[in-house]
Amino acid sequence: MNDMKDLFSGNITDGNIRWLLICIDAVHHLRTLKLTNCVGITGVGLQPLMGSVVLESIDLTLVGDNESPIIDPEPPISVEVVVPILESIIGMEGNRLLHVQLPKKWRIERRDILTNFLRKFGRVLVNRGIKCCGSDCEEICGAGRTSGTGSSLVCSDTANENYGITIFACSECNEPLCDECREVKFFPFCEVCEKFFCERCADMNYCSNDNCNSNGCFPCRACAPDAMTSW
Repeated sequence: MNDMKDLFSGNITDGNIRWLLICIDAVHHLRTLKLTNCVGITGVGLQPLMGSVVLESIDLTLVGDNESPIIDPEPPISVEVVVPILESIIGMEGNRLLHVQLPKKWRIERRDILTNFLRKFGRVLVNRGIKCCGSDCEEICGAGRTSGTGSSLVCSDTANENYGITIFACSECNEPLCDECREVKFFPFCEVCEKFFCERCADMNYCSNDNCNSNGCFPCRACAPDAMTSW
């Protein structure tokens, strides 16, 4: 389920989302949810997803693909409202949740409730035994990185600049890479949409300015557009 703006006229509300999720019996059928343009919601409308074992991916950034996650003014989506819903999902035996993209403001605030969820989510993913998709690689993604402030597939280290970002799985295809394969393969970070992409899904540009080290899906914000070269 992608842009909800196509379904509702005017501002999208929590009531709209709740109604839709109930109508499609989302808790039993919805695999992917992307809340593009739902900038007015608090997240209470997501309650019909409580306890889902089929949801695989949820994008809470509220922006579209290849768009900056910065929203001004900041949206009212509440970490206190949404995290308990996510907790109910990862607490279910056999749940399939793999990819969670978080609002920029949550990643800036770094609240304890979110950090605790990310660490728990990391342990769930490691226990699930998700294998690296690298050729002939049998490593389990996240193993050995979830003690203390370890990151697993999503970074939970509050001192890390990638806090709250999926760092060991492609944001496009969701295929995971272990730490070693991630270092060997082309696995760039887009500084515009703030996501990592695998070699197959990356559609990157690089800055030709010798004094700029930034990479991005769009022209580097520090450089003029005509200084860009397609990858």
